[in-house]
Amino acid sequence: MNKKVCVIGLGYIGLPSACLIANASFNVYGVDIDKDVIANIKSYNIDLNEPSLRSLLKKSIKRKNLKLLNIPTISDFFLICTPTPIKFLNKQIQPDLTFVFQAIDSFIPYLKNKDSIIIESTIPIGTTEKIKEYIFNFRPDINELYIAYCPERVLPGNIIFELKNNTRIVGGINKASTNKIANFYKKFVSGNILKTTSKIAEMCKLAENAYRDVNIAFANELSFICQNNNISTSEVINLTNHHPRVKILQPGIGVGGHCIPVDPWFLISENYEVSKMMKAAREVNTDKTIYVYKDIKQKIKNFFDQNKRLPFVSFLGITYKENSNDIREAPAVEIIKKVSQNFTNFFVVDPFVDEFLNIKTQSIEKALERSDIFFILVKHKKFKAINLNTKKDLIIFDYTK
Repeated sequence: MNKKVCVIGLGYIGLPSACLIANASFNVYGVDIDKDVIANIKSYNIDLNEPSLRSLLKKSIKRKNLKLLNIPTISDFFLICTPTPIKFLNKQIQPDLTFVFQAIDSFIPYLKNKDSIIIESTIPIGTTEKIKEYIFNFRPDINELYIAYCPERVLPGNIIFELKNNTRIVGGINKASTNKIANFYKKFVSGNILKTTSKIAEMCKLAENAYRDVNIAFANELSFICQNNNISTSEVINLTNHHPRVKILQPGIGVGGHCIPVDPWFLISENYEVSKMMKAAREVNTDKTIYVYKDIKQKIKNFFDQNKRLPFVSFLGITYKENSNDIREAPAVEIIKKVSQNFTNFFVVDPFVDEFLNIKTQSIEKALERSDIFFILVKHKKFKAINLNTKKDLIIFDYTK
């Protein structure tokens, strides 16, 4: 008899995970409290920027290995893939675990002895142990559960491949939990499965994204220093990276996505006095977004002062990373939102996004025809293929280098 798996939260991670597990011959129940999410999945109205996701979904539903529900049901494995945003509380930024505990509350009535509970959502250190205590407090009739934390490590646009092939960490509340859940992942993951404790697994997830945030902050701070000295940031980085033990990242307009600008706060909030570098990195990367906004505002003013009219401008790229349709925490969105409060003479161009903030995106051709200034915020490959110099009087400011 095939084991039953309940995947709770059918977002960026939950839906691809549910499809992958279903295609490994498990009976999967995909659960989401949002009825619109379920309706969209049933009609295959999903993120087309994820190669093979739609075909995998169709295959799962056709084989009846995947059923879509609004509430959990009796299963052998419960996989939590709900979001964990941050909130401002007591004058500090702290993680919000509301959705995680709502998920737990939803399946607690369906638990039975020897069920497995897996948390993939980002959580603070020690949360898996707290979840164990929380569950046993509500279900004292249960004698044994297998509980583990297993963080996801994926890149939007390549999620299915990375869920299947990346190395995974499984950290259980005890060795029995670690082994049981590691064996579960081996059924559908080709990458290595590394075993550890729940606290170490939780720390690893947070450390990975805090590390990336700090390294991006170094590049962004370097760009400030180069600008102050009127030298090319990109040339400095290119030449410096010829050192065999140096690899400086490229600066940008800030940091976006659900992980890198969010996860460091899970460490900072619980370790406020000692996480000095992480706090500084968050400040630098936030400052870079503010700097770009102020610089754009100044350049619009300079054009007005020189030409005695407001320019028409186009912003190129709004997603948080190149060649993606993901706008979660995207710095470009924040910049355009601020600019639009006092300025309306603009187009937004992004081949991966049709609309955001009630603003419809435009074609690059229409932008070239209309604009005085281009502000390049995200350098999608499709932009690189277009010769922006075809319009002689077009002013271009590229914030991606």
